[in-house]
Amino acid sequence: MFKGLKVLGILVALMASLVAVQPAAAACDITGTVNGTASPTTVTVGDTITFNAHGFTAGEAVSFWFTTPSGIIVGTPAPIPGGVNSDGTVGPLPLTIQASLLNLGTGRWAITFQGASSSNVAIMYFCVISTADATATAQAPAATNTSVPATSTPVPPTAVPATDTAVPATAAPATDTAVPATAVPTTAAPPVVAPPAPSGSLSVTDQTLTNNSVLITSVTASQDGWVVVHESNPDGSILLPGIIGKTAIKAGTTANVVIPLDKQVANGAKLWPMLHIDVGQIGVYEFPGPDVPVVVNGDIVMVPIIVAVPAAQPTAAPPVVAPPAPSGSLSVTDQLLVNNTVIVSSVTASQDGWVVVHESNPDGSILLPGIIGKTQIKAGTTTNVAIVLDKQVANGAKLWPMLHIDVGQIGVYEFPGPDVPVVVNGDIVMVPIIVNVTPSGVLPGMPTSGQTNLPLFGLVALIALGALSLGWVARRRGAGSTR
Repeated sequence: MFKGLKVLGILVALMASLVAVQPAAAACDITGTVNGTASPTTVTVGDTITFNAHGFTAGEAVSFWFTTPSGIIVGTPAPIPGGVNSDGTVGPLPLTIQASLLNLGTGRWAITFQGASSSNVAIMYFCVISTADATATAQAPAATNTSVPATSTPVPPTAVPATDTAVPATAAPATDTAVPATAVPTTAAPPVVAPPAPSGSLSVTDQTLTNNSVLITSVTASQDGWVVVHESNPDGSILLPGIIGKTAIKAGTTANVVIPLDKQVANGAKLWPMLHIDVGQIGVYEFPGPDVPVVVNGDIVMVPIIVAVPAAQPTAAPPVVAPPAPSGSLSVTDQLLVNNTVIVSSVTASQDGWVVVHESNPDGSILLPGIIGKTQIKAGTTTNVAIVLDKQVANGAKLWPMLHIDVGQIGVYEFPGPDVPVVVNGDIVMVPIIVNVTPSGVLPGMPTSGQTNLPLFGLVALIALGALSLGWVARRRGAGSTR
């Protein structure tokens, strides 16, 4: 016997102490019992009812709960280990009806058992009636026949004086009057119309999950309910409760029911979509509780499926819109250095940057880095950009003004580094120039080396000669005037 279920009496007493008195049911229906028996099916206070259930796995844990006529559910908080007998049955479980049980209502009761590993469900319906109803049923009088015995009333003969005509004595015939029997009718209870047992079906196949959701091709249900997805145990049997997704459905047939899962499952996982009813708090899934699975022909309406999980797709990065490539130009020509400064006539740049002056190698090619001067420029066009050189260069030196960007630490020239040269059509924006050098304090065009004293002496002599000539002319004019 299932020793764990000795708590049945405790649960009933607990229910009676917690729940207010319920109205008596007008009629009681015991149809719909599945995988079990309740004997007798109608009981009152003092009677003992015995429950037997079958179809379970030997030794498995089992849950059970009572459903009262008003829909109140009281049961085990978790499956009771080892509750099933070695032959897969539960019971026999006798329960004596206490007076306090009637506080929960008279009418149709149910006790439900569910196996933890087999998922087998046994439901037994029984009727609890009041003591008065039980007494009235037992003492109802049989039909009564009432008859009035036949009565015979003799009439004495009447003597008539003798005459020529003899009148025979006349006797009144005996009268036998009977009253037919009258039956006293009994009051018949109205016929009980049992509600149809819940029914339904699921159409679902193995599938590849989309958006981590199971797709049920079609659901047919005789009443509102739920489609619930259960996980599997490691051996592939259904895991209870193991619910990882559910959705409410309406009575009738619904196509393409989508059930989002609450967790990610492994590729190749075995899942168990199952059909339940919704009879407790409508719209709230209550199982274990009143929202029991739908059972058709002794089998729970459920379909095991294998699901494939698509490989995770990388999240596509937003398209990278490349910024326009830096562009620009330099306008600069050969020139005479003044104050050791290169003048770039015009600079056009698409972004802030630098104009940098590089030296040459001995063969005249650009020397890198070889930077001997630089200055910042702003985006746009700038004219007469002056670049002061950091060193003196030889007369006739070949220099390389070059355009760079400024994208690293703004305002700090970083090359080699992020402040790379501007390239247009595959060519670095740079212009080679030849510079002439003028020492400080010497006018342009004057020789700056070799026989420095001779030209200066000639200049002085020329000036002096001019002065003498002027004086001579002046004297001649003066003399002439006096002559």
